[in-house]
Amino acid sequence: MDGICKMCGTAGKLCNSHIIPELCYLAAYDNLHRTTKFQAEPNSKRLIQKGIREYLLCQNCETHLSKIENDFKDYWYGRPALPLQITTPEIIISGFDYSVFKLFHLSILWRASVATSDAFNTVSLGPYEDKLRQMLLSEDPGRENQFPMYAQVLLSDQAGTVAYGLVGKPQRSKYDQAIVYYTAYAGCEWVVMVTENPTRQESELLPFAPTAGGKMVLAVIPLQMSNTVKIFSEQYVDGNPGEK
Repeated sequence: MDGICKMCGTAGKLCNSHIIPELCYLAAYDNLHRTTKFQAEPNSKRLIQKGIREYLLCQNCETHLSKIENDFKDYWYGRPALPLQITTPEIIISGFDYSVFKLFHLSILWRASVATSDAFNTVSLGPYEDKLRQMLLSEDPGRENQFPMYAQVLLSDQAGTVAYGLVGKPQRSKYDQAIVYYTAYAGCEWVVMVTENPTRQESELLPFAPTAGGKMVLAVIPLQMSNTVKIFSEQYVDGNPGEK
């Protein structure tokens, strides 16, 4: 498809790009290479092929983000970063490249903001959209307190198994003065705080953000306690179906 690349602004052929990278869906696929997408309606679920795609990026920019995705995949799944079972209330991960790790998650938030699909209509970054675009282009992850991010590992059972299969719709909330977005994928609920200058209250969460030295403290919670599942359940009970 011809069009204008959302990242570099050049005109030409566009790639049919994933919004949330395919690697985040790997554990959710059945043996026919499909994944289940639940909707907040009684007994409603349907199978989709891989993740949602849109024509957003030229080939150069697609390759640029693919390199970040592959490096994150090698760290997160290759090592793997998380143990097979977790029985502690928090866990520390280390040894990652700060730039790759943070840009991977920021790229998902940015793509959700520029996407037109209703699946991502909860994300609108306003003037920060262009800021993130420039950071992605220049491979600049920003300071530790610039667009800081946090995460909660989601456990699917009492044995402490990580719920890698859940991929949720981004949700918007607020913490003090900052807008935050949280999205479930790759076994965690990832939270990005949209601010470049956190207030004192917002800075209280910085000890849980990834460090330039490649360390991060992750909280560990049951799947049903995640914001993603709570929103899904509330809409189900209220009779207000909304794709999650």
